[in-house]
Amino acid sequence: MKVSEARLAQKARHRLATLMRRARAVTVTPTGGHSYDRTLARVLIDGRDVGAILVIEGLATVRMGSRSTRC
Repeated sequence: MKVSEARLAQKARHRLATLMRRARAVTVTPTGGHSYDRTLARVLIDGRDVGAILVIEGLATVRMGSRSTRC
């Protein structure tokens, strides 16, 4: 069964909230780029890349042509 994009987004938000609640350290490093008036950043929770975690768990995808994991 295919999961809707809205449902997947909800699951990703829930997973991120869980990771944040359990975190001992959160590091946010702006990447310097701006998209749709938003600052892009790399987020690490306890040294682990949040984007990579969400991709591995099937809650996000890697944007083609991107230099890093984004979700």
